[in-house]
Amino acid sequence: MYVESKANRDVPFCQTARVFRAVGVVGFAALTFSQVPSYAQTPTEAQAQSAFNRDRNISVQDRPRPEYESQGLRRGAFIWRPSLNSYLAYSDNVFAVDQDEEADGVLTLQPTIRVASDWNTNRIDAFANILHQEYFENSGESTTGYALGASGQLDASRAVRIDAGADYRRAFEGRTAIGASQISVDPIEYGQTNVFLGVAREFGRSRLSADGKFLTTNYKDAALPDGTEIDQDFRDQTQASIAARADYAFSPETAFFARVAYVDVNHDQLPITGQDRNRQTINGRVGVDFELSRLVRGQVGLGYFTTDFVASELDTVDGFGFDAELEWFATPLITVTTSGERGTRSSELLISPATIQTRIGLRADYEYRRNVILSAGYDFIDDDYNFADRSDKRNDFYLAGLVLLNPNVGLEARIARRSLDSKGALAQSDFDETRLLLGLRWQL
Repeated sequence: MYVESKANRDVPFCQTARVFRAVGVVGFAALTFSQVPSYAQTPTEAQAQSAFNRDRNISVQDRPRPEYESQGLRRGAFIWRPSLNSYLAYSDNVFAVDQDEEADGVLTLQPTIRVASDWNTNRIDAFANILHQEYFENSGESTTGYALGASGQLDASRAVRIDAGADYRRAFEGRTAIGASQISVDPIEYGQTNVFLGVAREFGRSRLSADGKFLTTNYKDAALPDGTEIDQDFRDQTQASIAARADYAFSPETAFFARVAYVDVNHDQLPITGQDRNRQTINGRVGVDFELSRLVRGQVGLGYFTTDFVASELDTVDGFGFDAELEWFATPLITVTTSGERGTRSSELLISPATIQTRIGLRADYEYRRNVILSAGYDFIDDDYNFADRSDKRNDFYLAGLVLLNPNVGLEARIARRSLDSKGALAQSDFDETRLLLGLRWQL
């Protein structure tokens, strides 16, 4: 198994210290929260009494369908679920360019194995998969990636829950990604490691929670058709974050919350511009979590974010931030979901260390005769790049259908349209891509 050597480089001492502090705080919270008496009460009873349940309605996507759900392979206290997703797709603009578009077909194979515990309390699960894409005419676009991970949940008491996990994936950026992906000879490869720990405790109508996360991303250098190397080391980064949240339920249907998060982003090395891209961001949110009736459920958080860069020549970036998700249960068979968020994220561009991103999404799902799910969706993404004359707007539309033939086999069809409108002196070329997909899902 090949792993790029730079993915194994040591994290600088100061950065490691910050990570340990963040994880240490969450770990201390987990120990503190868990120091409560244990009660002879089942999780089901505790959940039924929780003031934060929002399960009056079940969305079309989340609704259980026992007659179409595989049983897996039971081995002792664990259930193994092997599966294979295969897709045949056609793209009318493989390289995401604005002229001389080239069409091609691609076969995707994704075998996956999942294993999960079947205990009354607590939980452990793990997964591993391979994702292979084989292009018919442009063999250089063919890629093979993989992912694996594990997570667990500890029910320390009726009021305390601790979650932890880790995963790793080796993947490739699509040609529709921002940056060098449109012009490199091959798709840009990257590896990503994620470790997280979280704890939550309820006190009657109150709930306190904290979580920590450690995420590293390493990109492999790419090349132009003439052999010139496209350095991607400036994008390699480590993110250490910690967040705390407090909720108070004013009624069984409504709770108010406040949340604050700190994110520390460190890049492994400086870009050729010599500009330090390291930064720290603080996000604050206050909002409401509700299920007002059998028609509407959601969560809305409004607040402010501020990002400070290590480089003295870069000014602080701050502004209004939000995150929200609303579900409308129009009928028992139709669920309409709208979501959105605004905040900062790392930039793929050498000329900009970060971007303020605004995302708005809308989705509708319809269930027909239990085994047919029809979906339609739209996503709008706006990126305003910091300290660079450039802004990007993306529009994604799709229509999809899934037919469950039996507990083991399902058929899928999808048509998607993606476009980029890039403005500014440093704009990227615009593109439009239409993709058609037919798929077969198999699970044991």
